[in-house]
Amino acid sequence: RADVSQAPGTRTGTAHRGGLQTMFDRIARRLYRFVRLDPSVYREIAADGRATREAALIALVVSLTIALGGLMPLLRGQPTQFVLRLATSLLLGWLLWSGAAKVLGTVLYQSASPLLPVARVLGYAMAPQVLAVFGFLDCLGLGLRAVGWVLSIFFGFHAVREVMGLRSESAVVTITASTLIVVGVYMVVVRLVL
Repeated sequence: RADVSQAPGTRTGTAHRGGLQTMFDRIARRLYRFVRLDPSVYREIAADGRATREAALIALVVSLTIALGGLMPLLRGQPTQFVLRLATSLLLGWLLWSGAAKVLGTVLYQSASPLLPVARVLGYAMAPQVLAVFGFLDCLGLGLRAVGWVLSIFFGFHAVREVMGLRSESAVVTITASTLIVVGVYMVVVRLVL
């Protein structure tokens, strides 16, 4: 008969931490290959169902850094604006970008790639946007945010080209148009809500 009151560090606790450690190791290895533009990593991420959680985690971390980079609302006692910035970054930054890229790739270029594989690779492509954590540094912060976005678009181009089976020109149109959709919707949301 097993003892149900196990202390931390016993088999159950270790297995859970080991699973998280494995996921973080996998993310780190894949990000390294992503940055090196290893085409096999895009297909690997697209095909691995576990990568959905990984991409969501990356998107959440990026959204947190974007929200933290704009710490002024929180410091001014406006936590609602901070939470709205976090939510819009996550919803628009990852989910809308993925959905727009999927729809554009399908409509314009007849890509048969399902939404989840596109969302997985674009979640990974968002990683450079962690530079937004420096958003509070005025001009330097704005420059670093821009660098993060440009790098995300660059990696997003490679990701959708590989996963959606697009030619380079088609991938440029898909990733550029989907990015412009995200920026446009974000501007509307900022005006209306934030």
